[in-house]
Amino acid sequence: MDEANIAWNLVRALIKPIKRETSFIILYKRKAANRDSKVRQLKFKWETVQSAVTLATRNGQEIIQVVKDWQDRARPIAEEPEKALGEEPKCFFGWFPNLKYRYEVSKKAEEDGLVIDKLLDEASGFKDKVAHPFDPQVRWATPSECYMAFESREAVVNQVLVALKDATLKVIGVYGVAGIGKTTLITQVAKMVKANKVFDWVALSSVTQTPDVETIQAEIADCLGLNFEEESVKGRATKLRHRLSKEKNVLVILDDIRTSLNLNDVGIVCGDHQHRGCKILLSSRDPNVLCEMNVDKSFKVDVLKEEEAWNLFDKMVGDRVKDPSERSKAHDVCRGCRGSPLSIVTTANALKKKDFSEWESASKQLTTHPSSAVELSFNHLANDELKSAFQLCSLMPYKPTIFDMLKYGTAFGLFQGITTVEGAIQRLHRLVQNLKSSCLLFDGRMAEEFAMHEVIREVAASIASREGKMFLMRNEIGQRELPNAGRLRNCTAISLFYNDFVILPDQLECPQLKVFQLYDNNPVLRISDQFFSKMEALEVLDVKGMKHLSSLPSSLSSLGDLQTLCLESCVLQHLAMVEKMKKLEILSFNNSIIEELPKEIGELTQLKVLNLDNCSKLRAIPPNVISNLSRLEELHIGNSFAQWEDEQTTQRHASLSELNHLPDLTSLNLHIPDYRNMPKRFFFKKLQRFKILIGNTWDWSDKHEASRILKLKLNESIHMNDGVQILLKRTEVLYLDDLKYVEDLLYDLDESTTGFPQLKYLHIQNGPGLKHIVNLTDKVTLDVFPVLESLYLHNLINLEKICNAQLEMQPFAKLRVINVGSCSQLKNLFSFSIARGLQQLQEVQVVDCKNMVEIITGGRGRDVGDNETTTTIEFEQLQSLTLQQLPKLISFNASSTTATLFNNKVTFPKLKSLKLSSISTLQIWQEQLLSVPNCIQSLTSITVEDCGNLKFLLSSSMVASLEQLIHLEISECKLVEAIIEETKMEERMEKILFPNLHSLKIKGLPQLTRFCSGKAVQFPSLKQLQIEHCPKLGTFISNFVKNEIRPLFDENVAFPSLEKMLISQLSSLKMLWNDQLPKNSFSELKTMEVEYCLQLQTIFPFNMVEKFQRLQTLVINDCVSLEEVFDFQRLNIKENKTEVAIPLKKLYLFNLPQLKHVWSKDPQERISFKNLTSVYVFGSESLKSLFPASVARGLQELESLEIDTCGVEQIVAMDVTPQPETRFVFPKLAFLQLWRLEKLRSFYPGVHSTEWPMLKRIVTYHYGDMKMFTSELLGTRQTRTVSQPLFLVEKVVQNLDELTLDSRDISMLSDENVFRPDLFSSIKVLQVHCYHQESAILPFGFIQNFTNLDNLNVGCCKFRELFPSERLVGDPRKPLGTLSGIRTLKLVLLSNLRHIWKPNSRPDLIPPYLESLVVWNCNRLISLAPPSSSFSNLTTLDIWKCHGVKHIISSSTAKTLTKLTKMSVRECDEVTEIVANDEDETLTDIVFSKLVCLELNKLPMLLYFDSGSYALKFPLLEVITLSQCPSLIEFHTRNELSTPKLKKVWQTEEMDQSCWEGDLNATVSEKMVLGTRRRDHGYRRKIDLT
Repeated sequence: MDEANIAWNLVRALIKPIKRETSFIILYKRKAANRDSKVRQLKFKWETVQSAVTLATRNGQEIIQVVKDWQDRARPIAEEPEKALGEEPKCFFGWFPNLKYRYEVSKKAEEDGLVIDKLLDEASGFKDKVAHPFDPQVRWATPSECYMAFESREAVVNQVLVALKDATLKVIGVYGVAGIGKTTLITQVAKMVKANKVFDWVALSSVTQTPDVETIQAEIADCLGLNFEEESVKGRATKLRHRLSKEKNVLVILDDIRTSLNLNDVGIVCGDHQHRGCKILLSSRDPNVLCEMNVDKSFKVDVLKEEEAWNLFDKMVGDRVKDPSERSKAHDVCRGCRGSPLSIVTTANALKKKDFSEWESASKQLTTHPSSAVELSFNHLANDELKSAFQLCSLMPYKPTIFDMLKYGTAFGLFQGITTVEGAIQRLHRLVQNLKSSCLLFDGRMAEEFAMHEVIREVAASIASREGKMFLMRNEIGQRELPNAGRLRNCTAISLFYNDFVILPDQLECPQLKVFQLYDNNPVLRISDQFFSKMEALEVLDVKGMKHLSSLPSSLSSLGDLQTLCLESCVLQHLAMVEKMKKLEILSFNNSIIEELPKEIGELTQLKVLNLDNCSKLRAIPPNVISNLSRLEELHIGNSFAQWEDEQTTQRHASLSELNHLPDLTSLNLHIPDYRNMPKRFFFKKLQRFKILIGNTWDWSDKHEASRILKLKLNESIHMNDGVQILLKRTEVLYLDDLKYVEDLLYDLDESTTGFPQLKYLHIQNGPGLKHIVNLTDKVTLDVFPVLESLYLHNLINLEKICNAQLEMQPFAKLRVINVGSCSQLKNLFSFSIARGLQQLQEVQVVDCKNMVEIITGGRGRDVGDNETTTTIEFEQLQSLTLQQLPKLISFNASSTTATLFNNKVTFPKLKSLKLSSISTLQIWQEQLLSVPNCIQSLTSITVEDCGNLKFLLSSSMVASLEQLIHLEISECKLVEAIIEETKMEERMEKILFPNLHSLKIKGLPQLTRFCSGKAVQFPSLKQLQIEHCPKLGTFISNFVKNEIRPLFDENVAFPSLEKMLISQLSSLKMLWNDQLPKNSFSELKTMEVEYCLQLQTIFPFNMVEKFQRLQTLVINDCVSLEEVFDFQRLNIKENKTEVAIPLKKLYLFNLPQLKHVWSKDPQERISFKNLTSVYVFGSESLKSLFPASVARGLQELESLEIDTCGVEQIVAMDVTPQPETRFVFPKLAFLQLWRLEKLRSFYPGVHSTEWPMLKRIVTYHYGDMKMFTSELLGTRQTRTVSQPLFLVEKVVQNLDELTLDSRDISMLSDENVFRPDLFSSIKVLQVHCYHQESAILPFGFIQNFTNLDNLNVGCCKFRELFPSERLVGDPRKPLGTLSGIRTLKLVLLSNLRHIWKPNSRPDLIPPYLESLVVWNCNRLISLAPPSSSFSNLTTLDIWKCHGVKHIISSSTAKTLTKLTKMSVRECDEVTEIVANDEDETLTDIVFSKLVCLELNKLPMLLYFDSGSYALKFPLLEVITLSQCPSLIEFHTRNELSTPKLKKVWQTEEMDQSCWEGDLNATVSEKMVLGTRRRDHGYRRKIDLT
């Protein structure tokens, strides 16, 4: 029987492969059809991903690399044309099938199918996430119209610009007295660096007197296109730091800093390796504040010079001072302003329409009281109403809006005779405009905002406070109490605005008080019940930021005259009391936490304004509350309540039909997620301002400043009732999504056939049914889109034409911007006749339209008028043109016979920016086009990328027309051989000139051999040069000389202004430059980076160094053949020449394996490097010494020296003229790192002495045989030997903050007969390394000498245990001695460590103040701490590559982690749980009360975070990363898991993919399965058994 089984199994084993191979022949058609089906699936998926990528690209987003890689692999299959299975070739004259053909077809089909399956599986993981966050345009406050580019200001601007470009400076400051123009100046700097592409990102925030960290974070994030879902400041700071670390070049500007601000708390870090691309610009009145914030360099903004002041004054007063006698009076007034721009502007505006008798009076007043310019302007305001409005502005927040003034207007008497809100708003607009005309107010960032300078605000507050009518306490620091009752009794207004700490009395007696304003973030501030009981006349109560208003003070019920109640950004509950405030006209709960609107609000029948915007927790509005408010004029429920009910259902909440009971409604903010809740009848007869979102697609945030915004999702037919039709007729901004049932937009939506008369911005996306925007066969007199300024069309896959009509009136006549993407059937944008009327067009962007043949169709078709006569079009206003991913594009206008992209049919005289990407054109410009003088002369930026058929970019004759060009970039064009090419038609030119080019980027051109041929090229203004990934480029200018090594730069190219240069991956480059460079070329170069140039052997020849008189930063990276940086071998030392000082400050050398010398010869002070402040050398195995002796002696400015993983034997080479003793002094060196220098023997091979008076940090590791320390007590025997120790302990150690010691050092320093124990008392950070003996123990006794130790790092040791299990003898309050006070413990590479604390250790042997515990690469570690351990002060826990640990902490320990803010566990192979349940632990909740960030990465055995039976709570958790945890079943095995602030789970370390299923457990159970969890159930079973 056994033999039969064996035989049968053998037969089966043989049959199986035969059967498989035979199936390839028999089933070849089925396999081919299956493959074709998968190809169709892939093509569909390809189009879906490509559409998302295109949308992201058009929005300025960076595509995720995984998606890019997928596209590269999927593209050949997706773009392959469909092929039917061909006729099978027969064998033997057609008698027999071709078995070989069938087999090959079938085999290929199966292989392709497997590849496609993998691609489809990968694409399923993309979801909707294909790109990194949006890159928005930077928005700043509009500068005053009074701004003039004065010489003194331009000098400071230029100094700041130079500092920002200096790689050695990270934080730059600007300071000056109030009103001097700092904000205007730094705003100008911001615009200049952005326009000139000095920085990729520029973010600006106003800090003001009392910094609001959340506001600063929000403003910076807004500029970076970063969305915060985290609510806590720490969570936001973490995300902001992460974002800034990803940016190569970002500038953060903080304006108007009054007190020192901890930038790390905000999330702004610069200067370290991770954030090296970030720079910071600060402005402040006080230079001491800048010093406290460690500014590297600061600049003072001084008063205007007399001539500048007069020019500004003269400009402001206009023609009033033509008469010489009057001019003399005007000069006197101007001098009285003392050069203050603010004083000049306000005074000039106040006086320019006044009699000159008042000028004399003003001059005397200014002479007596120089600070009275603003008050002078106030006194000259036209009427009392304006003066009241000006005083009211002193109460406003820093970015006030018209609504802020509306709240107070009645109490300040601004609305006399006005009965409607609309009338009040119009009056406020007029008042604000008049104050702006007087330069007492300025424009804000948004249309509804305005701004008041702090100096003007202070004067306004001073005026308002006179005679005791107003009391203001604003931004006071420290504890404050209100003045005595007598001082406040007669006040009409009290403002307490964001003071540090104010104690409120139980009751405030102010019988005349009309306005009480309290803005506060103090979490402990309370308002007593009787506080308002004696404020009978109160009309306005404005409270913001109160977190303890769950019950309103009972005394509010006595405020019978209250007309305005604002409880904003508060935590609110029991609000029923408001029904007693019958006179209320304005009620605002904006941005407050409120869950249900009380039904009693329906009793406020006088209410005109109800603001519930941004009440994101609002879930309930009782029915009929809104409809009862019949006098309501403004209703704002945006980003708030959205649970509207259908009017037909039993109502638990409000329905939209209630709005029909508000006949006076003029302003409405509303979100309707479900269109089915729209009422059948919807009337908005008086509506003037609205923002209404219908559908669940839309985000409430909006960058448009229009007052009428409508967003509709039309996935099914919406009731186009009268109300919606009225909105469409009035709307200025219209968003449309999912137009499945709309074919012709104008016909289907414009039922009233008005042509959208007020529409300014039209955005349409995702419309599979849409074929035309305008499609009219009649109604040719209709005026279509007469005021439309911006048109955005995306993913309209069946759109055939934008306008298919013959119209008498020019359509789109006001169009300024058109943005089209992923419209695959669209072949052109406009006909010739329509395009001719687009005279306002400023920006055109067309992306990913795969059938686009031309942009303007050439006068053919029925949409062209019969009277067509004009054969050319000139787009007079077009400034920006982007054409991207248009594979079939022939020409901008294909009617010409030429094969160029641009021809003489269409011209752009004002075109400034041109971007061409992924188009197939052979040539960009037609030769005849160059005869048109104004065709390209305005271009300032040209970007060309991924144009695969292009062989050159420009012809040399074109260059003369590019005088305005500032930025030129060409990249990823695989056939380009030259940037500039001569044609046969051109006359030979001797020189090519780019007079204004600032930035030149050449990247990814595999065939590029030259920039141009034979001609000299000059770049007099070029600041930045970047050449990357051009493997054939060896010389910039080609002269066709063979068999000669040519330099990249020679006498034919000049860069006299170049400041920054990057040369990367030029594998043919052998020489950078020769000695024939033009005079002054590279003389301004400050930063130079050379990397991956594999044949380069030298950077600077001996006769070239003198040219680099500005060089400050030099970075050389991965040049594997480089042997010398400075080749001084032929330098003649004996020549009697003056010393040449090279200003180099920072020298960074990375991965240079053949580097033998940094300086090939000691320059002996002929050439000095005295300015070096930082030197870092890594990965240079051939380097024997770093500095020549003369260079080392001159390093008087050196602050940091790091040598890492090199073959260095001595740091300083032997002096060429040996001295009896050589002395080296490093007066500023603060940081010395010697790391992995296995061959190091000495600092200097001869007898020498060293001095290090400022040394603070010594970090060493594996530094060869060199001796590190000795003592003066040992005499001169050790200190005068060739291999003498580096440091005298007595001279160095007492000044140190950080010290690294290995076992040799500690053994020697432990001798108390030589080294006093108190020598180490100042050291705060101690690193203990290299105890390699198996029996080694931590030297506890020696460490006790470090009495101020704060941070202990232990690494590369074989300790089995660290801390003792019993307390040390001594102070009972310090059972660990000095280690009781440590706050940071870091353990790295402790290969034998089993326990940090023994299981039986006493609980008090854990350092009680420990804040950070980091454990890396401790492979045998079993546990971190005993189960009963307490870590009550721990804020950071980081565990990495500890493969012996099965759980991180016990449940009892977890309960002590009340301050933990960040936990990270990564790459620990055996961890099954993070928190392990103690067997005897009671079932009480575990609350990680401060935890904000949690990272669990690459934990293959992790099953749960915690499997205990207790509740698990994370009240502040906002950021969680769960990556590559394939066995994770649930986060917590019980349902009692609370994460109220968590909105997503990141699935990658890079935080670029996330998921969320409503709660953490559901997300782990459902979403984390995809792509991460193993499908092998046997593997799960194996884990469970383990």
